[in-house]
Amino acid sequence: MQRLFKATVFTVLYCYLLPSSEMAQARAGCDQNELKTRVNTTDRLIAFRTALSSMQADSKQLAAFIVFSGDAHSSEYPTKHDKRREFISGFEGSAGTAVITRTQAALWTDGRYFLEAEEALDCNWVLMRQGEPGTPSIPGWLNSVLNASDYVGVDESLIPHYTFTLIQGSLLSMSNKLELKAINSSLNPVDTVWRDQQPAQPKEIINALDVNFAGISWQVKLANLRANITSLGAGAFVITALDEIAWLFNLRGSDVEYTPFFLGYAVVEPSSVRLYILDKNTRLNATPTDDQTETKLHVHLNTGVDGACSSAGCVQVFEYNLVDLEAYLRALAERTIVLVTYHANYAVYQAVKKNVTVGGSPIEIDKAIKNPTERVGMKNAYRRDSAELVKFLAFLENEVKSGRDWTEVSAAQRLDNQR
Repeated sequence: MQRLFKATVFTVLYCYLLPSSEMAQARAGCDQNELKTRVNTTDRLIAFRTALSSMQADSKQLAAFIVFSGDAHSSEYPTKHDKRREFISGFEGSAGTAVITRTQAALWTDGRYFLEAEEALDCNWVLMRQGEPGTPSIPGWLNSVLNASDYVGVDESLIPHYTFTLIQGSLLSMSNKLELKAINSSLNPVDTVWRDQQPAQPKEIINALDVNFAGISWQVKLANLRANITSLGAGAFVITALDEIAWLFNLRGSDVEYTPFFLGYAVVEPSSVRLYILDKNTRLNATPTDDQTETKLHVHLNTGVDGACSSAGCVQVFEYNLVDLEAYLRALAERTIVLVTYHANYAVYQAVKKNVTVGGSPIEIDKAIKNPTERVGMKNAYRRDSAELVKFLAFLENEVKSGRDWTEVSAAQRLDNQR
């Protein structure tokens, strides 16, 4: 997470704060026939701009909207439901930011994806090649194409609060004095266009991780976290990072592809802890899918079958709903100092802004230092994986000697299945 945070900061500084230069290169093939690989986004952009035309902030119409690649948790890998930038642009790369005005659309990405973006983006889009001479920053480009004092919108739940502050400061420092406006997530114009075709939010079964694998119970982790929160001068901590939530409660999910995480928020206080998850009643009582545990989620969390409990040694479970979370956080900030991290989304930050302290996550260090049980587990996993790799290499060597042809793809598929 620390590496991801540093990489995100670099991207923010590069995309949003570097001064504007000349416009990006002309798109290849846009003066003739389009490449067959390009995704036709004409209808999507028309519908997007129709939605944008009805959106206001402070009784003033928005002139542009920024669409990020991430989710409400600053995750490196968003769920299919959260791949809004991919949907609106047709570009599937993991890194990229789309900016759409009433008449233009541009996408910023880095050198890993120049070729892929060129082949995927249709001619409705300007491709902004980060790091290339002549490529403007996002604020610089907006300053050049919008009118003075125009409003630029962004979904308040999909932007870290520190990123919002940096972009806002950059826009206001330029000649046109543009303003960045946080828009309620229920009004996101991409979702308006996507409608029924947008994949549902994932609600896969959440499995308990036995202490035999975790090494430390979630109750001990929670006690340590509470002590750390107090030492930081706060009375509560809002956890938005999915890896930290899974680690703290010794839980594993599969909401996010290729990761053991599930969508959620958590709020830790001295005498209570709240966990927000999707479809809570079903998941609390579901039969585990992990053959290493038979413990249902509500039993593991020492809570009721409906997530209700009242002691400091249990976890209150609520439905994953940003509106309800914000309401609770506003009330919480009335009575205590609330700690949030730098990557907490803007909506969460605004809810506690009245009484907030911002800093690094007190979970991060504890999570990074592996206990003896975890170290043994890692070594065992590496041994098993190494053994399978050696078996595969021996198999492949015999196959080649026998004259059978293998490609990188077929070999990779075989190895993945074997592992």
